[in-house]
Amino acid sequence: METAPECVPCYIGQMLRSAKIVTNERTVLNDILKSSMKELTDLDWNFSIHEHFSKIYQNIPRFTGIEDPYAKVKELHNKKAFLLYPLLLKAIKRSKVPLMTAIRFSVAGNIIDLGALNNVDVNYVLKIAKKGRFKVNDIAVLREMLGKSRSVILVADNSGEIVFDLLLLKTLSKIMKDAKISIIVKKRPILNDVTISDVPKRFFEELKNLELSALDISSSSEVLQFKEHLNFRVKKGDIILSKGQGNFELLDDLKGIFFLLIVKCPVVAKYLNVNVGDFILKYNR
Repeated sequence: METAPECVPCYIGQMLRSAKIVTNERTVLNDILKSSMKELTDLDWNFSIHEHFSKIYQNIPRFTGIEDPYAKVKELHNKKAFLLYPLLLKAIKRSKVPLMTAIRFSVAGNIIDLGALNNVDVNYVLKIAKKGRFKVNDIAVLREMLGKSRSVILVADNSGEIVFDLLLLKTLSKIMKDAKISIIVKKRPILNDVTISDVPKRFFEELKNLELSALDISSSSEVLQFKEHLNFRVKKGDIILSKGQGNFELLDDLKGIFFLLIVKCPVVAKYLNVNVGDFILKYNR
């Protein structure tokens, strides 16, 4: 998705909220915002929203010296999500439609997004998992691909949320008889997005044949190479799951990918012709 005019004040609001986690010094906050606004005017708005924000977000460590303002919050969200994990795993095993139940929990976990929301209670995932409405649901396409593919790639989004994704990956691994699982995370901290250090060790205990790698979305050349790699994997018949609104904004120009998210802003809602709050499981044809 290209950057829309409505995205700019949202960028600045996110920068201010993130910076205030580590400093209340007015001069530092002013420097962060001034630098960010200047960079925004120089960026090519034909590029994706997510790429732009990842670039200006580096002003926070630049002016504060704090690399990851959300480090403690991310750790807490993972711990709280794992407290719910046994309960949700039982619910999937008892479900008449275990794959759809696992997808519902995974998409509901996308509410743990501190870019779109100021504060999130991890326990709220249970509530919205029950009442969430799938406006787009391409599970039939996914079911068809399960019998043909031997590999799943998850482009992960947020900490905490990734624990709910583990439920889906375990379900897919069981259906696909221990398929190869790859998880792509962010190379640099940005909001509460998952980095390699945020992925719990338990993932390697729960999933066989797990590969973990990282992407720097602030690097246009690296993003281009990553997209070429995903196109190659699509042609091989691999299942690619892109989680969250930010990754949708980054990768929506690619075909053959499944996007799983909760729509959280009017710009994306209009683009998808859905409503804010809708659940999405979309196969990009």
